[in-house]
Amino acid sequence: MSSSASPSTTPSSGTRKNRVLIVDDDPAVRRVTRTLVQFLGHDTAEATNGNECLRMLGAVEPEVILLDMLMPEKDGIETLREIRAIDSITPIIAMSGGSRVDAALCLRFASNLGAPLVLLKPFTADELGAALDLALKRREEALRAQQLRPGLTA
Repeated sequence: MSSSASPSTTPSSGTRKNRVLIVDDDPAVRRVTRTLVQFLGHDTAEATNGNECLRMLGAVEPEVILLDMLMPEKDGIETLREIRAIDSITPIIAMSGGSRVDAALCLRFASNLGAPLVLLKPFTADELGAALDLALKRREEALRAQQLRPGLTA
C-alpha cells in the first residue's frame, strides 16, 4: 500500500483530485502505472492483492480501480465479484499480461463480470489515459442516474 490515503486537492481549484486504486502484485507494474496515473493528473493508492484492495476500499474511496486479473491470495476475478457485490458504481479497469492464461480470454471474462474497460499489459500512456477518461465519464453518468432514482444504492 502506498501514496495518498487522504484526499488531496489541486492548488488552484481546491477540489479533490480523482483517486485511482492500482491493484497489482508486481511492484514494477505498480510503480510504472503509478507514475503514469500521476502524470495524467490523478492521485493514487496501491494494493498488492485482492484482499488488500477490499480492505482499503472504504478508506481510499477510489473513483477508479485498476485491477490486475492474475494475482496470488485473491485473484482479480474473485476481487471483481466481491467489489461488484458492494459497489456497482466505481469503474474497474481490468488489466492482464496473460502470463498464466490467455490474457484476452481473462479480460473478456472480467468484462462480463462488470469491468467493461480492459487493458492488455504492457499498455501505453495513451491507452491508460483513454481508459481512465472513459471510466471517469461512466462513473459520472452512473452517479447522475443514481441521483435520478431515489432509494437505490450503489
